[in-house]
Amino acid sequence: MRGAKYIVDFYSDAQAIVFVIDSNDDDSLARGVKELQILENNPSLRNTPVLVFANKQDLPNSKSGDEISTLIANAIGASSHKRPWTCVECTATKGEGLRAGFQWIEDYIDGKIVFDDPKILAGEEAHTIATTSSDVSTSGSVDEIVYDPENNTTLERFSTIKQGANCPFAKAAKLWGGPDTGENASLEDQARSIAPQLALFVGKINEGEPIDGFCIELVDSSARNGGPKELGEAVRKMLSSLSELDPLNENMMQVNFVGSRGWRMRFAGEDFFVTSFSPAYPSTSSRYAFGSPHAFLLLQPEKSFARHRLPDDTADTNWEAPKTIRDKTRVAYKEAGRPYHIPVTIEYPPAEHIVKPLNDDGRNESVVRWWTKPMRT
Repeated sequence: MRGAKYIVDFYSDAQAIVFVIDSNDDDSLARGVKELQILENNPSLRNTPVLVFANKQDLPNSKSGDEISTLIANAIGASSHKRPWTCVECTATKGEGLRAGFQWIEDYIDGKIVFDDPKILAGEEAHTIATTSSDVSTSGSVDEIVYDPENNTTLERFSTIKQGANCPFAKAAKLWGGPDTGENASLEDQARSIAPQLALFVGKINEGEPIDGFCIELVDSSARNGGPKELGEAVRKMLSSLSELDPLNENMMQVNFVGSRGWRMRFAGEDFFVTSFSPAYPSTSSRYAFGSPHAFLLLQPEKSFARHRLPDDTADTNWEAPKTIRDKTRVAYKEAGRPYHIPVTIEYPPAEHIVKPLNDDGRNESVVRWWTKPMRT
């Protein structure tokens, strides 16, 4: 966990703060409690509600929400400054406990909860120790989250691309969109807002819900107005920030083989096929934005491809008589005047295809190596 310095620097006007603690790792837990102490001593955040997710409850040696709550209370004082806080047991990879946690924040902001003592939520059940101003019980399952992931500004803006794309699945695809963080938020701030929802998305995928992708708008002027290089830098910042917030702590953007064939973008244990779109791409590009002035990342879970029974990748294409979905997709893009480079082997680096060059000719010098941090001059 590296959140304390960001909280102090950026979150003075936040309505709520979310901490994720690895319940199965004593070192992570100790660092988390220490950072909560730093937060507690920051006067500008003294009245901000804090939600602590006690993650990885599915592991046999994980500490319970009660144990972690006691550690926190001993560190900051259970009634110190009368701070509103709660500890929620969760298993992010399965989506368990996430709704209950965010419902607590929503209820507190809406005035339904009056803070008295810490409240501990176990999974989807809220064992209430706090009092409520409306006598509405907060126990039981929670079926709502902070925003509607299937009806939001991100998806509204992405619909132009979704409807114009030549992929046979595109128009009917069921997508989630990231929350709207406003035009002034940094990419890092956006990632902190998106990460909990992306974890919930993965949980739903693991439960078998037929969701095909998670769309992220890159609210960044350089990504919108620049070329592939600028788009690539925004992609690097977003994926790096999300990786740092991975509930499983794999942090796939910190490994030293991002540009190799063995790398995958992975979050909460799910592998994603990632594509990017921006106004920079011409109508001859497979990443054409169809007149949209916005830049996007689309994260498609591998489970979605399996559900649609997409055949195994192949370098061969039956251009004359396409039969497979893969063949039909390649032919559709070519006939629309937007052919894309097909590697001569299936053993290729996936990262090279996340941000495309303006002319997708497959030449090595055309590759946009977005994962490489720009050199300072």
